[in-house]
Amino acid sequence: MAPSTHSTTAEKSIVKASEAKLTDVMASLLIIISNQAAQTANLTELDKRIAIIENVSY
Repeated sequence: MAPSTHSTTAEKSIVKASEAKLTDVMASLLIIISNQAAQTANLTELDKRIAIIENVSY
């Protein structure tokens, strides 16, 4: 038995909604990864500055 048009339309709507949610999740993950990369770079720079200060102080 072939699916009804209504069922097919509903299924397509669910798939589109899932794809939209997945797109949102992926965008959020990219933002998180970007922020973590920036924070890592900042921490690396901070570590270098601390090392310089420690070398001057001692």
